[in-house]
Amino acid sequence: MYLWQGENDTSVSNSQARYLAKTLSNCQATFIPNAGHLWHIDHMKEVLDVVVPR
Repeated sequence: MYLWQGENDTSVSNSQARYLAKTLSNCQATFIPNAGHLWHIDHMKEVLDVVVPR
């Protein structure tokens, strides 16, 4: 399982994301510096590189 979180997200707190990352089995968490709730707009390629097999 993968989890990405913008470190400057004001909609979902970092403490919630870190709790999920710690609680979920086999969770690979990535915390993106200087990114907010819409982090995926600038980082979609990184996500796709992880979740779409080549």
